[in-house]
Amino acid sequence: MSFSGHASEMAYRADIDGLRAVAVLSVILFHANASWMPGGFIGVDIFFVISGFLITGVIAKAHQTGSFSYAEFYRRRIKRLFPVLFTVIGATLLAGQFILNEPDNQRMALSALASIFFAANVFFTFGLDTDYFADSAALEPLLHLWSLGVEEQFYIVWPAILGIAGAAWLTRRVGIVAIIIAAMASFTLAQALLGEHPMFAYYMLPARAGELLLGALAYALTERGVADKLGRAGREILSWTGVLAIGWSLIALNAESLFPGFAALPATAGTAAIIVAGASRTTTLGRLLAWRPVVWIGLLSYSLYLWHWPILAYSRYMFGDLLLAHQLIAIGLTFGLSAASYYLIETPVRHSRASFSRLFTVHFAAPSLMIALVVGGVVMTGGYAWRYYDAGYRASIESYAAAAEPASRMAYVCQRARLNANDLLNPACAVNTQDEPNVLVWGDSHAGHYVPALGVLAERYGFAFRNAAHSACPPFANEARVFARRARLDECVSSAHMMTEIARQYRAVIISASWDTYALRDTPLMLDELEATVRGLTGAGTYVIVLGQVSRIGNFDRNCLWKRLRLPFLDCGARWGAPREVIDAINEQVALSARRAGATYFDFNDVLCRDGQCSAFLDRQLVYYDDGHVSAHGSVLLGEALRDDPLAEAVFAPLAQFTPRSSTIAWSELQPFDLAAVLGAVGSQARVLRDDSSGDYVSRRITTMPNRAGLFLAEHEGLALRSEIVSSREQRAEILIRVEIGEAGDRKQYNIYVDPKTGAVRARGEAFSALRSSMADDGRISFEALIPPVHTAGSFQVRIFPAATRRAGGGNSREATGVVTVHSLDVARVPAALHTQ
Repeated sequence: MSFSGHASEMAYRADIDGLRAVAVLSVILFHANASWMPGGFIGVDIFFVISGFLITGVIAKAHQTGSFSYAEFYRRRIKRLFPVLFTVIGATLLAGQFILNEPDNQRMALSALASIFFAANVFFTFGLDTDYFADSAALEPLLHLWSLGVEEQFYIVWPAILGIAGAAWLTRRVGIVAIIIAAMASFTLAQALLGEHPMFAYYMLPARAGELLLGALAYALTERGVADKLGRAGREILSWTGVLAIGWSLIALNAESLFPGFAALPATAGTAAIIVAGASRTTTLGRLLAWRPVVWIGLLSYSLYLWHWPILAYSRYMFGDLLLAHQLIAIGLTFGLSAASYYLIETPVRHSRASFSRLFTVHFAAPSLMIALVVGGVVMTGGYAWRYYDAGYRASIESYAAAAEPASRMAYVCQRARLNANDLLNPACAVNTQDEPNVLVWGDSHAGHYVPALGVLAERYGFAFRNAAHSACPPFANEARVFARRARLDECVSSAHMMTEIARQYRAVIISASWDTYALRDTPLMLDELEATVRGLTGAGTYVIVLGQVSRIGNFDRNCLWKRLRLPFLDCGARWGAPREVIDAINEQVALSARRAGATYFDFNDVLCRDGQCSAFLDRQLVYYDDGHVSAHGSVLLGEALRDDPLAEAVFAPLAQFTPRSSTIAWSELQPFDLAAVLGAVGSQARVLRDDSSGDYVSRRITTMPNRAGLFLAEHEGLALRSEIVSSREQRAEILIRVEIGEAGDRKQYNIYVDPKTGAVRARGEAFSALRSSMADDGRISFEALIPPVHTAGSFQVRIFPAATRRAGGGNSREATGVVTVHSLDVARVPAALHTQ
């Protein structure tokens, strides 16, 4: 963030310091409590425009006089930015050793390293699991330094552009037009990226450069004397128009707004308007902004910006949702530290006459080295720092971490952002059976987190089920799009449509979702959609169970016990309770709609809540993962608590009648062709396929030939495939068997990935009809797959990749290496009549 000092070449403008005050106060108020100023985050955008105006002026005037040099330019940048910046980074890094748990401490240390090289925006774009406005982002102590990264990256290239184009070009009509075009291109790029790449749009220079360029435009218009040409009335109108634009942004925008992009234009254009209007003579607004208390805050704005975020982030990390007292104390501490920084660090260094080399050494090289050494120690010890050598402490940490895994990370929980047909064939997601279940668990993450509990009940009452969950997407047949997040709209609609069709193929369906979330959008419509979806299933004779939602624990922090090892004063118990009446208000409506449509309703809160109060604990063991989801371990505990519950037995025991369907292919009725023979004799080295290349894929292709006429598929014939392979259990790379059917231009691809460690298989590409696998004690993996009938006759080929991915579940990688021995590989044409049996 540029809170640049005033260059001697440019006249001091107190109103700009006042504008800085408006910007930094907006940011601080928003970060302290978003309800105080919903659009306060646009303060950063105001700063970008001010920076573009001031720094462009410094560069342009230096180029005009022929005195510009990068050494002098960066000498001033070092004096202005680095001393306080490194003080804040160092203090934040030190505080983190006493406050943050190990993974968070390690991540914070890495962000500190990125920040000293002005690459925090890059780090958070590609290293942060969520977006800027998410709750977890509010706990990243150095997140705010992304803006300094954007600015300094801009000032690497901007001086060179002005030097090449010529400073005089900037204020000519062609220069002004060029700046406007470039700025609008940046805003347009940001707008285009918001849907698929919101993190890049928010943090990265190409999407933010337009805001700095609007500052450069303000400088160009100022130099052309636009303010004088407007006259007094014109300047007043322009300045107050800018105020209205900024005010509208502060009130109308919020954390849910699509931002930046075109939504950033009012605030940034308004800032530029205020700067231009006050260029020649003082306006009424200019006099207000130049009021001494406001100017004083503007002078402190750089320090205020740097200090406020770590203070708030650490406060939230320790205490969760901040009370008003916490917020006011944090703001007071911010002003105290900022005043000290301004008078004791910023001001003395700013007046230094030291050379570039000395400033670089003292204020960049030396502190960078010290911070890098600390970061190295933190990262190398996995975030433990000196506690790495405390065996008792590490044992306690490991026990907490093991109990806090989300259910979605379990291999048997099929929760995806977008579901496809192959997810419904994943053998790992069929619980308590090797065959294909007749019971389906369907919903969003609130269905996914019940899967371990249902697994316990399945074992107890003798039923099996398949689970499929689409994240943040309701299990509704018709209007899922109304309740989906904008960023995941297409994924949700596609998944819900597919699951609605597939659910009708099961004899029993268990439905669960984040009912309160969807009720916030439209409660009557949500209940209508639930009822319509259930009625569509029960009307066809399907047994339907609707699960209630567990209570939300508002200020829940799953790591509180972990944190208390470092911060013994934390009161974790105060965060882990909630009145049941809150969740009952929506669950009772869900139960009524479900029963009206012919479903059975079941509520896990009967286990978690006692005497009207719900707890995050069950028998003194933590069961929650976050404020609304139980953990994988907690879900198992829920299931165990219900093993002998009469109500659970009444609801879930009937599922035992829906026995799984055999997923074994009837090979005795087919005429398999031995493809492995093409590779060589049994036991020969020809059947050992190797990929020793870390630079490209290695595969063995078996293609249909005229002398293998039996391998041509007729119209409406399917294909069965079975194989026995073995690889080293130490191999991390997955094996890929790819089947391609059809001719060039109309070829379908079916991919089977095999994990040599577990024998698990997963599918990608076109949908299979069946897919299953097993692993023997000697490591030999057997699998079989069924490809549905093709619509046109054609040939097919099989390709075997000994190593396709670097790890199980990962994407394809040319760097993967491995070896596989093919013991057998049979294929058979499957007539349509047999396929439908």
